[in-house]
Amino acid sequence: MNNKTTTWLPADAICTELQAEDKLQIFEELSYLMEKTGRVTDRKQLLADMESREKRGSTAIFDTVIFPHAKSSGVSGLCASIGIKRHNQIYVMISWPENTLYCLKRLGGLLETMKEAKIAKTLCNAKNAAEIYSCLNTQFAKLGIEN
Repeated sequence: MNNKTTTWLPADAICTELQAEDKLQIFEELSYLMEKTGRVTDRKQLLADMESREKRGSTAIFDTVIFPHAKSSGVSGLCASIGIKRHNQIYVMISWPENTLYCLKRLGGLLETMKEAKIAKTLCNAKNAAEIYSCLNTQFAKLGIEN
């Protein structure tokens, strides 16, 4: 399993059992995971940007897939984290710095992947982060997206 911090979604930024109960606590838990990418420079700013984006409208794709995302000056490059809540909700937090266009293909690919009900079910039923990481990287490869 590739777990180097040059990837925007390393395996150690994935959690199969989120502990937080409310949305803001979940965002905080995901932001700690996102720090494992090595690309979070200001976690408080990242959280503020995520909360601000969420206030403009829900980022839920389905009841089972929540996709908090925002541009942020609190990150140095594209980064993401994933958390599963009670084996039935997937939270995918993703952020990129201001003025970064290369992130759009990856963001679009991740969104496209998460919209597939079969993939969402596979992720919810994963036993560990390695299974999620492998599943997503297989999908990314099919879409020509480099992690």
